Amino acid sequence: AAAAAAAAAPAGKKTIIFVRHGEGVHNKTNDYTKHDPKLTPMGVRQCDMLNASVEKDAAAGGRWAEVQLVVSSPMSRAIQTTTFALKHLHKDRSIPVHVTPLCSERWSNRCDEGRPPGELAVDYPQQAADWVGLAELPDVWYATKTEDVQARLTQLKQYLLARPETVIVVVGHG
Repeated sequence: AAAAAAAAAPAGKKTIIFVRHGEGVHNKTNDYTKHDPKLTPMGVRQCDMLNASVEKDAAAGGRWAEVQLVVSSPMSRAIQTTTFALKHLHKDRSIPVHVTPLCSERWSNRCDEGRPPGELAVDYPQQAADWVGLAELPDVWYATKTEDVQARLTQLKQYLLARPETVIVVVGHG
């Protein structure tokens, strides 16, 4: 389910809010051979509920009002979650969205294999035009069976720590 957890950070430190994508077709059907599955109708409803919560919190001056950057996995289910669940944050384009495979799923089956940027741009033309990094992905950007997941997580941590923003939302996977 699309759920968020904010890590409390001491003054001067970063706050990273992790959001897991909504229910994907592969989650509902237990068919992990589907290539880059999208959200189910339930997954979209989960995103809508999170967006309502984000909007309410931001309007009240809560943590979501402080978000300065959204970072998303390039998998379709994460792109959709970023689009639907965080639309309040990026609707006026004042909060940038960056796409990076550093926060994509580890490989366990075909469902964890992404698509080339040209194919993603067909399904998500607005995101390809507005989001940093989506159009620039290499054709094969996703994890493989032999990937060193720990090394990628270290790179993601370094990427986030090097960013100037102090409150970042990362939309990814389990």
